[in-house]
Amino acid sequence: YAADMKARGYEHVLEDGGLRSVYYYLPQPSQFKPEDHQSSWVADRSVEFLKNRDPDRPFFLWSSWVKPHPPFESPVPWSKLYRPEEVGSPYRPEGGEDLLTFWNRVQNRYKWRDNGCDENLVRTIRAAYMACISFVDYNMGRVLEELGDELDNTLVILTADHGEMLGDYGSFGKRCMLDPAVRIPMLVRWPKNFAAQQRCETPVSLLDIWPTVLAAAGVETDAYGSDLAEIAAGKEAERGVLSQFQQKHLGLYMLTNRRFKYVYSAADRKEWLFDISGPAMNLDGRDVTSDPGFFQTLEKMRTQLFQALEKEGASDAVENGAWKEYDLPDFGMSDLDHGLICQDDPEEGALLQARINELPEGYRRSVSKTGRAAVELILDTIELTK
Repeated sequence: YAADMKARGYEHVLEDGGLRSVYYYLPQPSQFKPEDHQSSWVADRSVEFLKNRDPDRPFFLWSSWVKPHPPFESPVPWSKLYRPEEVGSPYRPEGGEDLLTFWNRVQNRYKWRDNGCDENLVRTIRAAYMACISFVDYNMGRVLEELGDELDNTLVILTADHGEMLGDYGSFGKRCMLDPAVRIPMLVRWPKNFAAQQRCETPVSLLDIWPTVLAAAGVETDAYGSDLAEIAAGKEAERGVLSQFQQKHLGLYMLTNRRFKYVYSAADRKEWLFDISGPAMNLDGRDVTSDPGFFQTLEKMRTQLFQALEKEGASDAVENGAWKEYDLPDFGMSDLDHGLICQDDPEEGALLQARINELPEGYRRSVSKTGRAAVELILDTIELTK
């Protein structure tokens, strides 16, 4: 993509389309025209593939859009499609601070979002995020339109690798098991096997995509996961879904089913049980960890997660039927400036420094952060998991 854009006359092409580091969550104007934006480029390549394919053979197309990943930048006029005053405030329930893990705190720090909250800025961020989604949605539509009469004979799956906190619970980023981060889209269209407008409450995961695609192609497999068509038909209503981020000192684990979600954070030595049977807008539902009426459920969910981890040989997580304990991490979070990440692109950083070196004497100074100083907090967490 970068090479293509430089060939079109753009001198510099930024990673993710915008400035990172301190600007990572600040809405930015795109440096590209709509037709040159990365979201358009992915659609263009996908449409080109469909135009040139052999119509007598089955095909597999994976179109992967970066957006709405930060930095939140969209081309005009998409960048102003939503106004901050139209966008609601983040979801911050009473007691929400008690639901945050070590990873929420670390993320907020290195994403430059842990030193107070400007409500208008957060609403502007959320509006910019929505604009990114709409521009991707438009370009997805271009790909589907190219299928024409073949659309009803094509299995279409829309999903994502993670969600975005966007200020919910006072947090930003991902790397947690709260709903804004882990409850991602999973939309499937194929009239042959999926009823229109059907909503399935059974939890699924990205691991179910591979067996779904193979089943659609008529290929038998013993791959982990299940065919989404069978799940939608109610053949696995009682299944649970496991999720894990990191390991050892920093392991974060989740098991969820239709009714409950259990979460454990090794870095906090703390567990949570959510009753997720309430309204969808309540996001993670009720935290019932301390409710005596749910103690049996808590123990059952914990045991089921132990069994799943032990089956996978996760000896660094479970030991003798209990969570393995580690020393709690301390990354000097009392220092407000410790761990603020610097993600300047090396090429752009070198060009910037060269231009600053050309300034009049007295203004010239080093502005580049390289090596460990640029990603200190991240490298600290990696060291703990070795």
